[in-house]
Amino acid sequence: MKNLKQVLCFIFVFAFAFAFNLTACSNHKKESSVESVPKNQTAVLILESHIDFLEVEEKLIDCGVKISGYGTISKYYFDGIKLYLTYEPLSENHYVYFARLMTKNEKTFVKADAVYRYSDLPLFAEETQEKNGYLIVFNNLYGKDLSEVILNINDMYSQDFEINGAKAEEKAIGKIFSGDKYAGELFVESIVYGERVALIRCTLPEEASATSVMIIYETKDSGGTQMPHNIGCEILERNGQDILVQAPFNMKSIDEFRFVSKNMQSVDFGAVVML
Repeated sequence: MKNLKQVLCFIFVFAFAFAFNLTACSNHKKESSVESVPKNQTAVLILESHIDFLEVEEKLIDCGVKISGYGTISKYYFDGIKLYLTYEPLSENHYVYFARLMTKNEKTFVKADAVYRYSDLPLFAEETQEKNGYLIVFNNLYGKDLSEVILNINDMYSQDFEINGAKAEEKAIGKIFSGDKYAGELFVESIVYGERVALIRCTLPEEASATSVMIIYETKDSGGTQMPHNIGCEILERNGQDILVQAPFNMKSIDEFRFVSKNMQSVDFGAVVML
């Protein structure tokens, strides 16, 4: 009986170990297969609404620059600040793991802020979604010389090509705005106006942590009714309390807005900015 118990115990341990190893191997295969497929980079929300998606797609202009043996940079759109590139590989097995851009007179590449597959952009046209391709986004190329650029996809290089588009305009502000309901002052150094986005260079009061920023403003509809707009913005750069904020809309049409700094829990600063 004792020997029988020992044999049964051995069989049980062996079966458990076999099952464990089989499960581990299965999980490892699943993890490996998942890791082999590149994931979208989502540094910022690239577009806001259905209309914005349609607008960007309509503004894309033909490019047709080859990346030898790998694919084609098919189209691009530059709003003076933000650059959108569409890239279509020759094979469905050619994934975009990373993308970088080198501009004229620069010695280093700028990393793309977001890479999206066409199929992950449900508000693009259906015929675009069905293609094998990527939308590559660079958030801030303002001030760069784009007369000669090189796109690097997975260490495969394009030939030199030129990016044309809108001309952004930087307006010096240099004003201090007192906080409303919250202590401190906001210094707005300048605003860069692009065709679709804007950059706000400013300095926050010490009390504001600003994990995120919101711009609130009003417009009138055709009937004269005031329409409020609450727009979430992205902080692109931070040096102490000096920050560079990207607002995802054309700000040329507004001359007053409320700047709201938020931390993880709530609002920590707000000020009305009059331009």
